[in-house]
Amino acid sequence: MLFNYINDINTVEKINLEKEISKFEKKLIKCFKEYDNHYGFEDYKMNNIDYLILYDIWKTVDIKGNINNYLIIMYSYYKLEDFHFPIDIFKCSMNFVDLILNSKIISIINKFIFL
Repeated sequence: MLFNYINDINTVEKINLEKEISKFEKKLIKCFKEYDNHYGFEDYKMNNIDYLILYDIWKTVDIKGNINNYLIIMYSYYKLEDFHFPIDIFKCSMNFVDLILNSKIISIINKFIFL
């Protein structure tokens, strides 16, 4: 089932989702070096639930730009604790706070993390 979700994103977005996520995670690791305390950063790798959340957000909420925007939302809202995104590293200028607060993103994520 998870493969079908990944394949759906790959086909529509014309990307290799796993490679895109790997690149994103490598950028995150570089950002971690800016912090003295790495508590909460151990959850930076995507797991099966995260892929399901990503897919559900991707299918439900229209976010301009590329898959990184969806990942930034996930990581900034629930995936990493006390991590402030250096958005410029991820080449994004969206106001994610407004998007998160004014869309179904919170309810989508909460549906999965509060099972």
